[in-house]
Amino acid sequence: MKEPSRARSLLLRALGGAALLGLAVGLYLAYRWANSTADTWPHAAYTAARTVAVRLESTPFENYVRGHKTWSLWAGRIDLERLPGAALTSIQSATISDIRNGKLYQPPPEADSGEGPTALPSGNSIPSPPDGSALARGEPPTATFHARRGRYAVGLLDPIPADLRPLYEVRWQFKLEGGVDFQTRAGDRLRAESLTILDLINRRTRRPERRILGPSGAQVTLKDVQLSANQVRYDPDERTVECLGGVRGTFKDGAIQAERVFWSLKDQVIRCPETATGTFQGMPCTWEGLTLDLKRRRLYANVVHAQIRIESIAP
Repeated sequence: MKEPSRARSLLLRALGGAALLGLAVGLYLAYRWANSTADTWPHAAYTAARTVAVRLESTPFENYVRGHKTWSLWAGRIDLERLPGAALTSIQSATISDIRNGKLYQPPPEADSGEGPTALPSGNSIPSPPDGSALARGEPPTATFHARRGRYAVGLLDPIPADLRPLYEVRWQFKLEGGVDFQTRAGDRLRAESLTILDLINRRTRRPERRILGPSGAQVTLKDVQLSANQVRYDPDERTVECLGGVRGTFKDGAIQAERVFWSLKDQVIRCPETATGTFQGMPCTWEGLTLDLKRRRLYANVVHAQIRIESIAP
């Protein structure tokens, strides 16, 4: 009598263990499924988050944010996108091709009243300007541009450089691609295959700022001075350009080559904090801590290694 009872007890224990094991496996599989599904949700939400509201072809276009004209252009085609259910004029992004006669306008001197991202624009108006924007109509552009195509978005389009993230909020981005030519009213000129215009709000001062990024290389020129670099960051208000990742430059009195170069176009001063090589007034040199004053045609450096050419004279 004890043997059947013992066998039954062992069977019940085995069934209970199998049930617990099955429950654990089921929970694990459900966890894996939930995670894998969650990974696809952001992409699905992003693709479903916008719809083409308006398609324009061979047309001029003016873009406004809260009554302020930000840019205008002529385009071969524009696809304006908005969130489902939003008003027709609440444009979140746009895909533009054959960009000509592009004009960039100065942002208002101060951000909209309020604090935090909620004070920033949530959309922008399409061709007809909104009420109260009459002053913006006669405003001269701060820069002109053209490109084969572009992508505009309110808020974040591509990740911005890590050092800018804690300092600024992004109001909008405009990424230009294909034979980009960008020139300011002061004469500063950038040429590249890709440039991104960033419209930012300084988190501390709440004032708008702009940056022009050339992450895959650009050529910057002003009159007879030219710098080419693998990465470029330009501040149009301060008229300063940071060139990184290998830089080559030419100017009236010579040429330079360095890893990093900082150029104040307003002051006409070039600085190379590390080692730079090149020529100055016909003499090949290597400099440490170079400062080049283009306006006064003077050169300063912490250390200079000059190669002096000595020509023999026959008796």
